[in-house]
Amino acid sequence: MKHRDPTYQLLKAYQNLLSGHIIDEGVEIYVGTRVPRGQTKYVYLYVQAVTPNNTGDKVIYNIDIAFQAVCIQAVSEGDETSVNNIIDQILQIASEGEDSIIMNGFKCVMSFLLGIDPQTELVDSAYNIIKTLTMSHFIEQT
Repeated sequence: MKHRDPTYQLLKAYQNLLSGHIIDEGVEIYVGTRVPRGQTKYVYLYVQAVTPNNTGDKVIYNIDIAFQAVCIQAVSEGDETSVNNIIDQILQIASEGEDSIIMNGFKCVMSFLLGIDPQTELVDSAYNIIKTLTMSHFIEQT
């Protein structure tokens, strides 16, 4: 069996699953693999770790995906309500089950939450509130 890289398929599956479904204050939040220009709220998806496991007859990958919810506010603010709302929505949608993660040539066998890491950054021009939700997946190559 020829090994293939499932990371693109998994990122694409999550982008399709979440896009249009994350709403904060009546505004649809961008979800993707790049940082959008000019937006103060967005979800950045990226691969945190990939470990291939060959069982002899099957190829299974252990992939950790990070969902980084970012809210850029004025220095005088610092309200975490929006970021918490976005993370709650991501967790609810991502926890719907392995069948909702649709990929070509791969199947999600199992997924589970690894944790949520809060961060804040106070710079001269903005107060950045960032929470990173990390999920681990076992992906089988079909």
